[in-house]
Amino acid sequence: MMCGAKPSRRMRRPWWNGSGRPSRGLCARCASRHDGCRAGLSALDILPTGRQKQDMAHGTTREQLMAAAERLVRTRGYSAISYADLAEAVGIRKASIHHHFPAKADLGAALAIDYTTRFGTLLEAIDNDVSHALARIERYAGIYESSVQDGMLCLCGMLVTEMQTLPEDVRIGVRRFFAHQLAWLTRVLAEGAARGELRLVGKPETAAERILSALEGATLVAWGMSDPGVVARATADLIATLKI
Repeated sequence: MMCGAKPSRRMRRPWWNGSGRPSRGLCARCASRHDGCRAGLSALDILPTGRQKQDMAHGTTREQLMAAAERLVRTRGYSAISYADLAEAVGIRKASIHHHFPAKADLGAALAIDYTTRFGTLLEAIDNDVSHALARIERYAGIYESSVQDGMLCLCGMLVTEMQTLPEDVRIGVRRFFAHQLAWLTRVLAEGAARGELRLVGKPETAAERILSALEGATLVAWGMSDPGVVARATADLIATLKI
């Protein structure tokens, strides 16, 4: 472990068994999965999962609505949720939601912005704590694997499946998320190739698109097949193509 925390020996339950038990995420200090690094921000904070049910009892009403909405969108889809669902999840009147988000488009845009910001925090942590480019790519892929194991798709990965029917502000937020991912991957790949840490065929921009496409696609297949191992196998294949 980069951070020196003691790994957990507890087994993770597969996400599709319906246990409802929240699972551990990736530590943002070392981008590994364990129970340490209390000072660091875990992926449960970056990419909320089952722990949101506990967190929703605290914070402002807006924060509770954001947490509940993200969980619902990542498990059901944007078009499948309503303010009635949110009101039930948070325990407030449906009319009260309009005070914070006058329209569903306002909520969707806020979710995309917030998700992109928190994802960026995790990428920054990977940069700070992992120096080797190939290891950074592996840790990045681990975010997607962790998300699927927790029974959720990437928020913007879910939203993009409804891209043609999304409000314009939400579409803009989704595009910004993917642009941010591609920019980070492109930089890591270019720097890694320059330092001789990985093998790059073609332009780093093209390789970045290939990696992001493979991971987002793998999460969809894993979701459909109830097999999170799909993401792990896709990651192994990607890393193999980059190894020198």
